[in-house]
Amino acid sequence: MIKKIISFLVIIIFLFTISALAEDEKFKDRLALIRASQNLSVQEESISENKIAIFVTDFGAIEGEVSIGGSLEISLFNQQTARMLNEIIYLKDKESLAGFLSLKFLYPLEKNLSFYLGAGGEVTGKARYQVFAGFNIVEDFFVEAKYINEEGLVTDSNFYLATGLQLAF
Repeated sequence: MIKKIISFLVIIIFLFTISALAEDEKFKDRLALIRASQNLSVQEESISENKIAIFVTDFGAIEGEVSIGGSLEISLFNQQTARMLNEIIYLKDKESLAGFLSLKFLYPLEKNLSFYLGAGGEVTGKARYQVFAGFNIVEDFFVEAKYINEEGLVTDSNFYLATGLQLAF
């Protein structure tokens, strides 16, 4: 009878040991998943976010109409605040294209709201330079005011508005 009790106790101790080891293994697996998830989050945050956009503006538009443009925005130095902006705008009044190469600096204000400033040169000869400021209202929508110099003198500059949609990739 004592042998049966001892055998029973050994079996119970053995089962508890196996159960504790199994729980410890589950804990280690869960901990490994949490660490992998955190590493993935850090990697996603460090990935540069480039954007492509389509917008409308009154620059180069015929009276009462708008011109259409597109842009490609590339993160510089793997940062979210400094960007290179390539824009092309179809000028309806001249039936030609204007292209700008600019630098843009973002200032996050809230979760989906950011302010930006930028400046750049025009590369096709249709204008001299632009200075712009705007807001990313939500992740995919922006509004912007542009100060574009078309002839060379400061008095030959005008303000224009632009608004559009952008997609990150």
